[in-house]
Amino acid sequence: MSRYRFFTRNQEVGENVDGYVTGLRLLAQRCEFEQLEEGLIRDRIVCGICDSTVRDRLLRTDDLTLEKAIKICHANEISLTEGKQIEVAKTAEYTAGAAVDAVYRARARAPGGAAGSSGRGAGHSAARRMYIDEPGRRLDARLSAYSDVKCVSCGIGHNDQDRCPARFATCFRCFQRGHFKKCCVRANKKVLEVNEEITINDPLYVSVLNGDKCKDSVFVYIVNKLKNEIVLMTQNTHNPNRHEVNIPIEEGKIVAAHVAATKEYLLIPDVQRDHRFAEGLRWIDAKVALCMPVVKPDGDCYAVLELYRTRAEPYDNNALYTVVSVACWAGAAVHQAQERVTLQRTAHLNQELRTLLQNYFCDLASIDTMLTDMLAVVKSFIGAMRSSFYILDRDHVGDHVLADMWDDGWTSEKSNIPKKKIKVNLSLEPTPAELVAKTGTSLNVCDAYKDPRFSKEIDPTTGTVVRSCLVSPILDKTGVIGIVQLTNKTNAQPFNAEDEKIFEVFTSYCSLIVHFYNMQQKKKYYENLNKVYSDLMNLHLSPCRHDMDEIMETNGVILPPNNFKSYDYHISEGSKEDMPGLICYMFVDIFADKNFERQNLADFTLTILQCYRNNPYHNAEHAFCFTHTLYLILASNSGYFDFVETAALMIAGLCHDLDHPGFNNNFLALCKHPLSQMYKSSMLEYHHYFLAKKIIEIRAQLTPILTERAFDWTNSCHRRLLKGILMTTSDLSGCCKPFGVSKTIAEDVYEEFYNQGDKERALGYTPLSMMDRRRSVNQPAEQIQFLSVVVLPCVMLLQNLFPNTSPLTDNCRKTQEQWHEEIEMRGQKLWRLDDSMQTTGRNRTGNKLDSE
Repeated sequence: MSRYRFFTRNQEVGENVDGYVTGLRLLAQRCEFEQLEEGLIRDRIVCGICDSTVRDRLLRTDDLTLEKAIKICHANEISLTEGKQIEVAKTAEYTAGAAVDAVYRARARAPGGAAGSSGRGAGHSAARRMYIDEPGRRLDARLSAYSDVKCVSCGIGHNDQDRCPARFATCFRCFQRGHFKKCCVRANKKVLEVNEEITINDPLYVSVLNGDKCKDSVFVYIVNKLKNEIVLMTQNTHNPNRHEVNIPIEEGKIVAAHVAATKEYLLIPDVQRDHRFAEGLRWIDAKVALCMPVVKPDGDCYAVLELYRTRAEPYDNNALYTVVSVACWAGAAVHQAQERVTLQRTAHLNQELRTLLQNYFCDLASIDTMLTDMLAVVKSFIGAMRSSFYILDRDHVGDHVLADMWDDGWTSEKSNIPKKKIKVNLSLEPTPAELVAKTGTSLNVCDAYKDPRFSKEIDPTTGTVVRSCLVSPILDKTGVIGIVQLTNKTNAQPFNAEDEKIFEVFTSYCSLIVHFYNMQQKKKYYENLNKVYSDLMNLHLSPCRHDMDEIMETNGVILPPNNFKSYDYHISEGSKEDMPGLICYMFVDIFADKNFERQNLADFTLTILQCYRNNPYHNAEHAFCFTHTLYLILASNSGYFDFVETAALMIAGLCHDLDHPGFNNNFLALCKHPLSQMYKSSMLEYHHYFLAKKIIEIRAQLTPILTERAFDWTNSCHRRLLKGILMTTSDLSGCCKPFGVSKTIAEDVYEEFYNQGDKERALGYTPLSMMDRRRSVNQPAEQIQFLSVVVLPCVMLLQNLFPNTSPLTDNCRKTQEQWHEEIEMRGQKLWRLDDSMQTTGRNRTGNKLDSE
């Protein structure tokens, strides 16, 4: 329901942009979009904004972000507000012109204005009558026909200044009374142009507020948010910074400071009798005052306009309207100019930083070079004297805050050599960087030397005193991972809000650097750790010298027993210590025409066998049984496979279950074993349902080929299918031994299964029937089913191509019959596959499955 409300939330009529965005953010918090939240809010703004013009602009903007979308909507909202103010002013001008026309109409109807009247007004009376006869013509066009001299106030030719239509009008260029905008002498002066730097103490603003004939005066104060004070600006000073007068912002006492604190204008009809302000205007004994804050659209007070009169003549509504208009326009203009400059600077900074990061991420620059260049860029953009970069040591254990620091030095220390990192302890003395590392919040310090929280820091080399500091943390989900610090502005002023915005952009790039740096450090660490582990593993994988000497006494080969080349043979008939020598014999015998290096072959065989774990089934004996069956098939069917294929099959048979942990794929994934994290597909080959499924798939592809007698030894696809069946038959050959051996192997398989089932039950899962120790009575039935579905079809398929493998088929059938006899002896009914399959899957449950 919350997501439905979010995706159907449109901007309501009369709702401002901030209200709409806030509503979307509140809805998004309930929807738990997480990383998608910013993008979805942006898309909702594009789709739900009321103004179609704004929507078109948003859709045309490349790389549109949520921040860009909000700024575009804000700009449109401000322009609409200002446009409405202009329309109101135009309406007032039109009303004033209509009033003048009405006066002229009345005079035209008066007796003194009749046709034939003599004197000065005769010509004008005729003109007024013409005006009445031609009501559709504009006033300036009608009146200009009766005089060749144009009025400097209205641009119309008339002989009587008292009848000038502009004498009551207000110019919309300079906001002074007595002339129209087209006649303004300041026509070439750019006012409220957002492309130029706007100063609220410009003489133009002052002349507007002073009014006509300079009867009023005005003080202009600029608000300094960092110092929480207002600064009186002087008009006739070339260097205003040298003549600043600062007043703390507080309510009461001084009028201008009170207005800056409350952000509300004050109209004081009698300053001297107003007891709210003990110091009045402070600079002059005024009678009447009008104090107006210049508030930007973001709510910050940028300046205060303080108009005053030394005579007891209160400001009327027209004066108040003019001052309010000037303050509104000034606030909007200042805001747009500041935002434009900030956007231009941040865009340039983004471009510079992207270039540096690209070189770093592409391994074209070292961390030292990249950080030195980045610190130099941000120091130049903001105008700082020094910049520092810290990456915290998160692996350090203790109360101290250790970090790797890159510092480009003071501006006077000019050097193009990349700075090397040094290890620093931020806890040795209280500094802004140390405080940010502990709190995780940004810090803008106006004067760190006088701040009691920090030590008085003086650079021992240059003697520079650390004054202003701008410090920002670099955060991740675990806390502070780095710190960036700028020290001392070149103009000796504190860092302002614009500096903080630019610094925020730089900090976002620093976050990428720290993450990438930490990732590289971990990569180097684990690469070296892998080398150490690899050397250690090679040491332990080397065969024992005693075993090597023993096998080399017979030149790496042991003579096999008499029944070695029979499918009935199993290593349990002899000594397990003979397995390495017998494997070497099989390789030498099947590759008789190849001169193997006996010592290398013995070393390889011993290493492989000792890598098998001591599992009940998947152990070295199983690997030997697999390799022995494969050897017999290949040796009795020589010529079908070339040397590479034969060698690949023999080596694969010996290594097919190397380092088998004794558990199947599902259990490894369930326990989140490292193998399950390394490989996406099957981790192990195991004797269970999934292996059967794989065999059935191969059989389904190979059976039609054999049935139609279409098997082609030159077809690589056919050969691949055959080798798959060959490997699987060798893997299952333990079931094709005499029943005594086959039963022992089956018991080993079940012991391994039951070990896994016990662990699954301990984790709260219900194991499969074949892995459930409580259902061991089903072993004979399960073996019959396994032989029928998996093993017998596989060996019969192989027999179609290699008839001399028929002993495998015969032994499989005999084993199946023996298991039937085992069931009859126990008096059990034949087990069915459907009875053991779980209908609910391997879900976590505490209930036992009923086997009855």
